Amino acid sequence: MTDRYRLRHALAGLLGLVVAMLLGFGARAQQTPGARPEAGPPTSRRCRYLRLAPGRDTTSFAIADSLTVVPGSVTVQGQSVGYDARADRYRWVQPARRDSSGNAQADSVLLCYRVLPLALLRTR
Repeated sequence: MTDRYRLRHALAGLLGLVVAMLLGFGARAQQTPGARPEAGPPTSRRCRYLRLAPGRDTTSFAIADSLTVVPGSVTVQGQSVGYDARADRYRWVQPARRDSSGNAQADSVLLCYRVLPLALLRTR
């Protein structure tokens, strides 16, 4: 074997190692810390936090990315939310603003709803 042949193989091996390291670091950079892996197929269920109206037990809100008015499809803390079709608004009534020890409860709740798989209102 010639020195030129050995040098070529050494450089090719070093280049392969560098590429493998860069690809490994690039794949790792795409992951967010603490993110959970996908548990299953995509779903039409969306959840977001709803800020409650301060000092009131009733909060009225609209959902911009959903056309659903099916009873039970919009829930807060697992309970169905009332819908007023005339005003196109949902209404959540907080059961109690304070817990049994007199401490104030949270100022927001987790709102979950279903969306249509197609954007019907989007222009083509």
